[in-house]
Amino acid sequence: PERFQRYASGERALPRLLFSSRDAPKGTESPVKGIAQKARAQNEKKMVVAMRLKQEQDELISSKRSTLEQCLGRALEKKSATLADKSLKARMHFEAILSKVGDCQRQKADSSAEQQRHLAQDLAQ
Repeated sequence: PERFQRYASGERALPRLLFSSRDAPKGTESPVKGIAQKARAQNEKKMVVAMRLKQEQDELISSKRSTLEQCLGRALEKKSATLADKSLKARMHFEAILSKVGDCQRQKADSSAEQQRHLAQDLAQ
């Protein structure tokens, strides 16, 4: 097309590579090695950042885990205390009921004995 016709007419020079290994003097490094070194350096930086983030995340997880364990421990202690309090109240209630039942049975027995004594006195008269 048109672009190639301009090159053919000599109006513009043919495009050239930025760097050709044939044109480079001997002993100079190719830009590919420089690019590779830059890429390695960037990769190392990224790896350091990734390791730091992983370590921070592990520390955060560890912190949350210990906080959760402490919270669960406090909840278990609270549950045990509440259960002990309820069982104490239940035992006291049960003992109060038993003493009332005993009092009622004694009163009934005393009343019965009193009635028996009155009957015996009335019969003796």
